[in-house]
Amino acid sequence: MNEAQTRFNKIDPKLRDAGWGIVPRSNILVEQSAYIAPGRITITSNKTPKKADFVLEYQKNMLKMEKCDLLDVLEYIAYNSTPMERAKRVELVKKQYVDALNKEQREFDNLILQYYISNGFKELGANNLKTFITIKYNSMSDAKERLNMSVADIREHYFELQRRLYSA
Repeated sequence: MNEAQTRFNKIDPKLRDAGWGIVPRSNILVEQSAYIAPGRITITSNKTPKKADFVLEYQKNMLKMEKCDLLDVLEYIAYNSTPMERAKRVELVKKQYVDALNKEQREFDNLILQYYISNGFKELGANNLKTFITIKYNSMSDAKERLNMSVADIREHYFELQRRLYSA
């Protein structure tokens, strides 16, 4: 099966089921030359274009949700839900969780949350925990001492912050 046949059999039906190309003012642009940069797609640009397999357009404006996570964009497309920007998600988590932590834990979480607001969900990868510890404390032993937590507790705390973000 070639790419065109795969698209016809598997992708096109899913897009139609979600209402794309059927719902008024929605459009699917296929095999579109576009300038693609992190968080945005520009159809006309002086920059060197790349080929986008699909560009979903609604009300003649492409979805502009670069301050939202992919989960929010997909929920918006599938369920017409209101997307939440990362900064708003962080604000809620700070009020519901982070503000109740001790000073050292709050500062550590605020560092993580700032990176998340700026760069998105990829900052929350398990591999990035070591990077955050290095930025804030230089070493795991210093982190354990300052946070007054074991390595397992620090890891669990990091994952709890993620759970709180995505349940906000």
